[in-house]
This record gives sequence, C-alpha cells and structure tokens, in this order.
Amino acid sequence: FLNRLDEMVVFRSLTKDNVRQIAEVEFDKVLARLQEKELDVSLTQRFKDRVVEEGFDPAYGARPLRRAITRMLEDTLAEHVLVDGAA
Repeated sequence: FLNRLDEMVVFRSLTKDNVRQIAEVEFDKVLARLQEKELDVSLTQRFKDRVVEEGFDPAYGARPLRRAITRMLEDTLAEHVLVDGAA
C-alpha cells in the first residue's frame, strides 16, 4: 500500500528567537566559506536583524530565512567579488 501514514508528527512554529539562532549558524557557515577564500567579512548586528526580520515567517519555518541569507548576503557578496575581481 503506497503513501501509508504510519504516524503523525506535529511541529511547533519557530519563534523569532529560534530563527535568530538558526541565522547565526548560517552566518557562521557563510563566513567560514569566505575565510577559506581568504576574504574577511564582518556583519553588523543591524544587518543580521534585518535578515532575520525578512526571513521570519512562522508558517514556513526556516525556509524564508535561507532565501533571505542567499539574496541579501551571498548574492550581494558574489556580485562584489566578481566586480572587484574583474578590476
């Protein structure tokens, strides 16, 4: 029998504090990758708070946070590296 339900798992919505903690882990991952490339970047608390605000959606968990980090941090950094590397 396909698609049989064995049990039901109930997830609680993430709080803003949960999302902030997840964001710190994700920021550390990005910064570690940058350090491997010998790039030193620091993030202000204001920027981190803005990313958390944009990435906080209790209905969808951490998915919007991941998208906000990609768009606001990784994509922006990549553009700057490409422009500065071409000069």
